[in-house]
Amino acid sequence: YPLFLDNTFIVKFDPDAMITDNINALEKTWGKPEFFLKPDKLQQLEDSLGFTLKDVTFIRMFKHLRTTDTISISRLGEEIPIPKFWSAFMLVIPEQWNTPEIIDAFNHFGMPVAHYAEYNRIFELLSNCDPNAVETDFFANDSFYDNQRSMDPLLNPSEPAQRTGINVEPAWCVETGSPTINVGILDSGLDYDHPDFNYDNLDGTFGQNSVIEGVWDYNTNSEMTGGVTGDLYGHGTYVSGIIGAIRNNEAGISGVAGGDLENGTVGVNLQAHKIKDGDGYLFLPDGDDDLEYLADAILRASAAIPDHGFFFKPAHILNHSYGIVEVGYNIWYDYNSDINVHGLIHDAIHFSTRNHVVSVAGRGQS
Repeated sequence: YPLFLDNTFIVKFDPDAMITDNINALEKTWGKPEFFLKPDKLQQLEDSLGFTLKDVTFIRMFKHLRTTDTISISRLGEEIPIPKFWSAFMLVIPEQWNTPEIIDAFNHFGMPVAHYAEYNRIFELLSNCDPNAVETDFFANDSFYDNQRSMDPLLNPSEPAQRTGINVEPAWCVETGSPTINVGILDSGLDYDHPDFNYDNLDGTFGQNSVIEGVWDYNTNSEMTGGVTGDLYGHGTYVSGIIGAIRNNEAGISGVAGGDLENGTVGVNLQAHKIKDGDGYLFLPDGDDDLEYLADAILRASAAIPDHGFFFKPAHILNHSYGIVEVGYNIWYDYNSDINVHGLIHDAIHFSTRNHVVSVAGRGQS
């Protein structure tokens, strides 16, 4: 396959060289150089290059961007400046021209009118499997995978209304998870003796092949050791398994981002933040709704404070599979209650988001 499209390449021009009125005429998505470049700048460029551009066609790279589009509003309401992308164009040159030589000429002699030129590279989706395969064993040999009906519609009964699922198998053709991604699970802990997390040492330390970085107990403010006691309630282990149980290890279930043992790939790095006690409720150390463990867990999981290390590496993703119950009210969902806002949790989540941590939250079960 070719590495780039011949007779086309991409150029980022100096914004001051462009005719802004014509740039803002968005209905004109392509044209000759004189439509987009100021006459004196076009002449300067041609003189520097040593050849005319009259047979070259300019095509906008950003077809909906005006020169007046200068600010984007972030998901947190912050103003983000928009670079002057509107001065980037794809250039289509005559077939008899040599594309590498033309790009080289632009990069050596095009300044200051042309900032840089580059190949119009060809991209393809990375895949080493067939997403249309019918046999589920092609994707997972885990013993309970056929029961994971939320993973793929084909695992559900034949009735169309019941054929629901996240359709994960085609996604596995592109990505199976990576140990460079740290996923923090704020839950009831994690049974790190469970074989589906490949805990392979029996001396109380995490093996090199474990996908679990550790379990931190916020009630005792210490690391947990000792296998199943890391999660007496079990909910955190279930959630962690859905996220990162090792796939293709002929045991248990398949985690969405659990890698692929059969092909030698490792899934995401799991970090268990134990904020719930044995009966599944948030710790209530003072006899009332003290949420210090939850807020502290969100902060610790998200922060990367210089010279202030924590047990875990900073998380990229946080999983929140809980609701906070108070005096009979579920305060996440009772919008008529005057107690449905916890400022400390709101502030902790806002801080986490500003650290570019992705939070995934359950919307409740019935």
